[in-house]
Amino acid sequence: MKNFPLTQIKGIGEKRAKVFAKLGIYTLYDLLNYFPRNYIDMTRPTPICSLVSGESAVVVGKVCSPVTEKRVRGDMLIYTFSVTDADPKIDDGHPSPTDTVRVTLFNRKFLAASIKEGQELTLIGKAMGLGFFKEISSPNIPSQKISLSK
Repeated sequence: MKNFPLTQIKGIGEKRAKVFAKLGIYTLYDLLNYFPRNYIDMTRPTPICSLVSGESAVVVGKVCSPVTEKRVRGDMLIYTFSVTDADPKIDDGHPSPTDTVRVTLFNRKFLAASIKEGQELTLIGKAMGLGFFKEISSPNIPSQKISLSK
């Protein structure tokens, strides 16, 4: 397998083999051991209280505040709202500050208009903030719900 050339695989000709060669992939072994630069396991969401500043994460939660719009520098719009864990630890009927993350969207009016309080969302992005204050700026929000295997 270490010496099995990619051109022996059905569907990989000389042209495609050259594209793989630019990535340093010459054999089947190289292909099987090639891993993407960035990979996020979307089947295991991170609880908001476990977010680490500067690390990418998948968060599944419910929108717990209305989307607010703020205009800055002429035509730039910033939308913010808060998301709480889908199953938060509730004290006195309210989620604790560590179970809430603020989400910021820049110039994404079409997306902000589709977000409603109480809606369940999946957020994929880099967590920022320290202590009780956590934020995810410009996350990827898939349009369809991601099924999570347990």
